[in-house]
Order: sequence, then structure tokens, then C-alpha cells
Amino acid sequence: LGEELPATAESQFQFFLSDFEALYNLYYVDVIALLNGSNDRAQTLDDHIQTLRDHYNKSATNYQTVVDIRAQLKIKYDGIEVDKQIAETQFFVEMKVFDGPATEKALAQFVELKKEQVELKAQYFAFGRLEYNYETVLDSLLPRISDLEINREALIAGVQVVDILNSDLDLILSEQQALE
Repeated sequence: LGEELPATAESQFQFFLSDFEALYNLYYVDVIALLNGSNDRAQTLDDHIQTLRDHYNKSATNYQTVVDIRAQLKIKYDGIEVDKQIAETQFFVEMKVFDGPATEKALAQFVELKKEQVELKAQYFAFGRLEYNYETVLDSLLPRISDLEINREALIAGVQVVDILNSDLDLILSEQQALE
């Protein structure tokens, strides 16, 4: 947080894509390798969990901004539609009366509005993909954080448990059982 949002949609997209990349990379950190490479497993794990929480909060805010930008793009696109239709109608009216300069002006206005819509539509879909990517990783990050917190002691100790099919030892607890 504390970062100022860029002014243009293109630079905003780059800003959020960069934030998403950092979130994505944090999600896919190999925690076992991270801890195995540490001299202080407890501190390394605690730092990693805090980094995940901090970035989750920042990215959740950025995700909401992406949703808002996308809604604004749709409003702009829809607002241009009326003007575009008026310009198109005006073009045909001017053409019927053989008014060359007015016809050309109406056509130029129609083309310009159509170009603006194409750009807005492309941005809308680009931000839509970014919105989807954020949703996917943010929805998975909270369970990852919980997993790390609940299994903190085992991770610090470097212990892993293997669940053997058809074994009745019940070595792996459900989340609910672990919290009881």
C-alpha cells in the first residue's frame, strides 16, 4: 500500500500485473526448500507467513481497484454507444442530402468513437483476465496461510507425514480436528 496508482489504463494494468506477479510468486514459494535453506526455520516461516498476509491484504485492495476500473471501462464504453449511433445516423442523413463535408465529418466522428470503443473493450477484457487471475490466487492464498500456521511446528521441525491408503493410523488430521 502507499503506492500511487498510475494515471493511464495501460500503466495501471502494468502496475497491477506487477503486483499480481509478486503475489503469484509468493504463493508458489517452495516452503520446504525455503525452510531447508534457513539457519532459523521458525523465524523464516514466521517472516514468510507475515509476507503472505501483507501481500494478500495489498493485493485484495488492488483486486477491488481492478474490479472498479473494469466497471468504469464498461460505463465509458456504454456511454460512447449513444454518441456513436448518433454519428452513424448523422452520416446517413448527410449522405442522403449529398452534403460532402458534413458527411465526411459525421463519418470521421463515427470512426473515432468506434476506435475509442475498441480500445475500451480491449482494456475491459484485459482487466477482466487480471481480475480472474487475482480471484484465483487470492482464493487459494488464505487456505495456504492457514495451512502454514496450523502446521507451523511440523514445518519448523522438518517433519512430513505420509498418508498410506487403507491404513487406519489417522496420522493426518482434518483442519477442524487440528483446531480442537
